Amino acid sequence: MSFKREGDDFSLLNVIKKRRVAELLANDVPGDEAVLMANGRYACTVCFHRPVFDTVDMLSIHRKGKKHEANLVRHHRKQKEIATLKLKRAQELHLKQLEGKEKVIEKSFLF
Repeated sequence: MSFKREGDDFSLLNVIKKRRVAELLANDVPGDEAVLMANGRYACTVCFHRPVFDTVDMLSIHRKGKKHEANLVRHHRKQKEIATLKLKRAQELHLKQLEGKEKVIEKSFLF
């Protein structure tokens, strides 16, 4: 069974070309910077006002802008801060667990 195109439908060919270009450009966009919405549009997750774009081309133009770059720096800084807070809380929890075990051990030696 063959699914070849029949005829010279240039509009269909152009649509297929645009899809291929969009797929190639979408691979260039990191997953944490943009999200594909259910209606086929793209939303920037870095900028605080969450702009919505119809095409990947418009999203790539937005990503090159000054405001996006500034928000990207702020976003990375915030992600790093969240990661260090998670690490600190995990260390504090671990230390509390160790202190609890030491108290149990000290009580067992006292009796």
